[in-house]
Amino acid sequence: MFPKVINTFGNGGLVADLNALGVHKTTAWSYQKEWRYILTAVPIGIDSVINGRLDQIVRANDVILDKCDPGIPPYYDLVISDEAFSSMKIVSSPKMTPGNRVILNTLIEKYAPGIEVAESSIELS
Repeated sequence: MFPKVINTFGNGGLVADLNALGVHKTTAWSYQKEWRYILTAVPIGIDSVINGRLDQIVRANDVILDKCDPGIPPYYDLVISDEAFSSMKIVSSPKMTPGNRVILNTLIEKYAPGIEVAESSIELS
């Protein structure tokens, strides 16, 4: 199921329902019992909206409609507590290469010895 996130109005306006993101997952992942977190970034500050900065509002609209590069960093480093690592389980990708398995095992040995690693049950065609 793919939620409809962006809806447009007849007058050209739009609304983005960010609460619909990350709520659904396909049945292939239904066996997972994991926590999911959503990091939401919006391309405009609330002060620009309140102060009617039309240039900023138009740019935000263009970013949302994928008409320009938002300049968002390609990753975010999330700090995970040591306690969380003790109960973590890693499910490897069905496409994991032997070389990546060596890297994974090395990282586990260094940062989270004893963590459970399971093979993915997803079959690729």
